[in-house]
Amino acid sequence: MSGKSAQWGAGLVQIMVALTIGAIVSAGLIEILVASKRGYRVQEAQARVQETGRFGTQLLSHEIRMAGFMGCPNLDRVTPRVVASPPPNTAFTNSTFIEPYEAGASSWTPALPAEMTDAGATNGNDTLSVHRGADCTAALSSSMTADNAAVSLDDGHGCDFATGDYLIISDCTNADLFRASNVSSSGGIETVSHALSHNTEDRFSKQYGPDAVVMRLQETSFFIAPGAGGQPALWQSTDGAAAVELVDGVEALQILYAEDLNGDLSADRYVTPDTGGFDVANVVGLRLSLLLQTLMGNVTLSNQTYTFDGNTTTATDGRLRRVFTTTVNLRNRTTN
Repeated sequence: MSGKSAQWGAGLVQIMVALTIGAIVSAGLIEILVASKRGYRVQEAQARVQETGRFGTQLLSHEIRMAGFMGCPNLDRVTPRVVASPPPNTAFTNSTFIEPYEAGASSWTPALPAEMTDAGATNGNDTLSVHRGADCTAALSSSMTADNAAVSLDDGHGCDFATGDYLIISDCTNADLFRASNVSSSGGIETVSHALSHNTEDRFSKQYGPDAVVMRLQETSFFIAPGAGGQPALWQSTDGAAAVELVDGVEALQILYAEDLNGDLSADRYVTPDTGGFDVANVVGLRLSLLLQTLMGNVTLSNQTYTFDGNTTTATDGRLRRVFTTTVNLRNRTTN
C-alpha cells in the first residue's frame, strides 16, 4: 500500500497578497522611522537654540550689568580724575560708560570702530561697547606715603597688571584713572608706579589708603557678524583687540535703552539712541532682543512665521527660529 502526502504550493494570489501586506507594513515602519528621526531633529534643534539663547543672553547680561563699575563709588557720585597719557579713546564718565551704535539699513550711528568692521559686522543689527573696571580688583597693602608715591598691592591678586595698562584706583570718595609706568614684585608686594612717562602728572587726587582698590579699565564691545561656519554669530572685542566669536546661530540683536527721566532710579521709557532727548547719563537698564536660528536647515515642516523688532517675517529656509528678550538693570546706576 503506497501513499503520497498531498503537497500544496502558494498560488500567485497568495504571493501577491503577502507582498502587499509586507509592503504596507514596511511603509508603515519606514514612516514611523522617518517621523521619529524628524521629531528627534526638531527636538535637538529646539534644545540647541534654547541653550544658545540662554548662553548668549547671560554673557551679554553679565557684562552690561557691570557697566560703569569702579569699586565702591559710582559715576553719578564720582567722576575719575584722568591723568593717563594719552587718555583712553573713550572718556569714562556717566555719559560715556555705555556707547550705543544704532543700526540703520546699511550703517550705524555713530560709525563703528575698526575692530567691528574688520570682523564684518552685519548691517541692521545694533551694537554696543561697555566701559567698566574689570572683575579682578587688588587692594592696597598699605597707605601711600604721598599722593605721588607708587602703589603697593598684595602680590598674588591674579589681575596681571602690566606696564602701559589703563588702571583705576578708587575708594568710596575719590577715583583716579592712570597708566602704569612700571609694575614689579618683591617680597610678596607688587609695586605699581605712575610716573610722568605715562601720565600727564604723577600725583593722584589724594593719598590713598588700604581701603582703596586698583583695577584695569576694560572696554568690551558686542556685535553680530558671520561666524566661522558661515552662519551669523555673536562676537566680542575687548579693549580694541581683534574680535572673537562667542556664540553661533545669533542672527540679530536689537537694543532698547531704559531711561530714568525723573531721578527715581527706575525706567520711564525704553528708546533707541536716536530718539529725541536721549542721554546715556539717564540710562538705568537695557532691553536686549536676540533672534536665534538653527545651524541646520530643513528642520521645520512648514515655513515658520516669527515677529522680531516689530516686524513679522516668514522664513523659507526650513530653519527653526526663536526670539529671546531680557531686561538688564545696570547695577552701578540703580543705587545712589
